[in-house]
Amino acid sequence: MTPEDMRMLSRGGRAVSRSVGVTCLHVRHDVGLMFFLVGLFLAGVTSTVTLRWQALVIWPLWGGLQIFTRRRRRDRSPQEAWLQGSVLSVRRGDALRRCDLATARTAALGGNVAMSGERPYYALTVQDGRTGGKVRYVMRTDAGDHLGPGDLRALADAFDSGPQPTEAAQVMAARLREIADHGREIPSSERVDWSHRISH
Repeated sequence: MTPEDMRMLSRGGRAVSRSVGVTCLHVRHDVGLMFFLVGLFLAGVTSTVTLRWQALVIWPLWGGLQIFTRRRRRDRSPQEAWLQGSVLSVRRGDALRRCDLATARTAALGGNVAMSGERPYYALTVQDGRTGGKVRYVMRTDAGDHLGPGDLRALADAFDSGPQPTEAAQVMAARLREIADHGREIPSSERVDWSHRISH
C-alpha cells in the first residue's frame, strides 16, 4: 500500500475558529457539568457518611454523568481520519485505532455525544472482524461541517470492497450511500413500497 492510496477524510475546508456563541455555549455546558458533578459528589459523601438512602440514588447518577462527560469530551476532541484501502484509521491525540471495514464484524451508526444546543453529527463505530479492535469516527469536517458526499461514498466503497463483505458491512455501505445521496437517512415512515401495486 503506497501513500498515494491514502484518502484523508474530514478535509471539507480549512479548520476554522469556533464562533463566540458556540464557544460560550461549550464553556457554559462544561462549567455547569463540573459544578453539578462536584455538588453531586459532596451530596453523595454526606449521604453515605450519615447513612441516608439518598446515597443509593446519588452515586449511580454521579457515575452515569461521569461517563457522559468523558464520552462528550471524546467526541469533541480533535481527530484525524484516513482510509488506506479498506482500512479506516482514526487518530485522537496519541491514540491511533484502525479497522478493516471490509471485514467489519459489527457496524453501528449513531450520533455524537452532545448537550442541548451543540451540533449533532453522525458517529460511526466499527469492530474489525479479524482483530476485534473497535474504531469510533465522528463524521465531521475540520471546518465543523457534516462529512461530504465524496467521503461518505469512499467509506461505503471500503465497506463492500472485500471479496465477501459481511452483512454488517453491506448494510452500512447502503446507509452511508443514502446519506451521501439525500443528506440524511430516510426514515421508514417516508419509504413507500410500490411493489404491491399492479401496473395497468
